[in-house]
Amino acid sequence: MPISFFHHGGWLATASFLAGVLNAVAGGGSFLSFPALLGVGVLPIAANATNTVALWPGQLTSIAAYREDLGVNLRLLVPVSFSALLGGLIAQWVPYPLVTGADETGISAAVSHLVGLGHRHILHVAGPENFTTSLVRSHAFTVACATHRSVKHRVVTAQALSVAAGESTMDSILTSGNAYPTAIVAGNDLLAIGILHSLREHGLDCPRDVSVIGFNDMPFAEDIQPPLTTIHVPHRELGAEAARLLLNGIQEGRQEPLTVTLPVSLIVRGSTARPAAR
Repeated sequence: MPISFFHHGGWLATASFLAGVLNAVAGGGSFLSFPALLGVGVLPIAANATNTVALWPGQLTSIAAYREDLGVNLRLLVPVSFSALLGGLIAQWVPYPLVTGADETGISAAVSHLVGLGHRHILHVAGPENFTTSLVRSHAFTVACATHRSVKHRVVTAQALSVAAGESTMDSILTSGNAYPTAIVAGNDLLAIGILHSLREHGLDCPRDVSVIGFNDMPFAEDIQPPLTTIHVPHRELGAEAARLLLNGIQEGRQEPLTVTLPVSLIVRGSTARPAAR
């Protein structure tokens, strides 16, 4: 029986997620290649942050595109001979299990960290609203800030979950003529990197002038300048749990649309500090 894993995220996140899937399918042993994965009946299908579909190692002609917000179409994408599991998606529209990270907890930790440093003007640069993860994180930001009455906060939406979108969004904020925030929580690490680019182009220093927090903890996060404070999402563990959950369901002969949430954690690096006096 072919098995399909639908994962929402950038390609680095998806690669880490699928590495966990492969390791679990291999029984925790040696890493399986994609051809070997096909040999045991698994066809990984990854939906990335641009709402396109990548099929490793080939293509399915029956799938032209996939959008997370059109979950009803997922029934058409997955024939009855397939078993499917969602990674990083909201499964309310489709009858499949979901394995995800505790995004609300991560955003709350980010806000608490900034407030603890003394920040009282915090901005969230969210991803596009057609991504459920963007909606979850932006809502969690608003809720977290509301618990700190002294904090002035707002949400702006980027056009994409990309470096370029983060940079252009921050450019607009800095050229608006309004006071810019002392801290920013980005919807993902790519947006955060774009924000850092914009700050440098406008002669501002991170974290002296503006603190920045990302989300995902991609492999490059600690290598950029300054090293990025971010929310670590255990993508590999998500993939492993997804594989275990789905394979157990296949053995039992049924798939329940349950949700498994794994913890995320704040990783403090060099992009956050106490706000400077203005």
